Amino acid sequence: MPRVGELPGVELVCGAPDAPAGTVLVAAEASPAALEEAIAAGAGVLLTHRPPGPAGAPAAPATTPKGRLIHRAIAAGVALCARPHDDPFRPLAAALGLTRLRGPGTDLEPRELIATAVPAGAAGRVADAMAAAGAGAIGEYTRCAWTTPGTGLFTPGDAATPALGRHGRAEAADEIRVEMLLPRGRRAAVLTALLAAHPYEEPALHIADVLVPGPGVVGEPAEPLPLAGFAEEVAERLATAAVRYWGDPDHPIRTVALGTPAADAWLGLDVAAAEAAGWRAVLDVARGPALRPWADATARRLARAGFSARAAEHRGETWRVTRTR
Repeated sequence: MPRVGELPGVELVCGAPDAPAGTVLVAAEASPAALEEAIAAGAGVLLTHRPPGPAGAPAAPATTPKGRLIHRAIAAGVALCARPHDDPFRPLAAALGLTRLRGPGTDLEPRELIATAVPAGAAGRVADAMAAAGAGAIGEYTRCAWTTPGTGLFTPGDAATPALGRHGRAEAADEIRVEMLLPRGRRAAVLTALLAAHPYEEPALHIADVLVPGPGVVGEPAEPLPLAGFAEEVAERLATAAVRYWGDPDHPIRTVALGTPAADAWLGLDVAAAEAAGWRAVLDVARGPALRPWADATARRLARAGFSARAAEHRGETWRVTRTR
């Protein structure tokens, strides 16, 4: 049976990595309702897009909502996991029926690039280990890496334990340079995995800060709709009433930006910023329903990978279709 620690690309919030995963319940949010659903279903893992609680709050006393959730999960034997670096926008675009999808093209987010040189036969093993620790995720793709062949030059010292070559002798080895992107918060985990999988005693490493296109996608509805009609269409497609919008209800929506302010309508409500930037319309969906397509897609992906997985029923709705003034 697959183990919790074998779930691809996840961060373990609580639970034992060597425990059987059992059924994986994939939910949009780490909420008490989602956890109770996981417990009732006998699930071994509750997997969400983001970890519970506010960002930057590592403490989890049982007097806080985050602490109560974690303590309840531990008592019930349910591992809490998250995939915060997934791009949830393309599953959402598919659920909304948007076409002609393209990247936002303007927003950049900081990441790190780690490169190492390995013997030619070990490149795949090292890339697998780095990917399992959180490197190489780009949008809907995982284990993304760049490899180039080259020649490594080195001379093992007397106290060295070389995987290749002899003490005191200049060596030239066929090597592959493996480069992978990773979120800044995953450096320690990726380095640990890289060093454990690397056959060399002293691997050469190159770590650099880089900027990459941020998450988000721009697409077009099948036909232009007035803003009010588009809001109703979104509510119907996501099976939720938790939709609100700002702008002229009759303004025609021809392009939609998910997660980035770059089109007629932006899915993410920041009215003051919208007015300052001159955007024509803003539309917002509660986090739970907006992430439901991600939960569905993630559950299917895990099932294809051999896990028993399904999406949670809980949606976490908080309001109804509303025009914001």
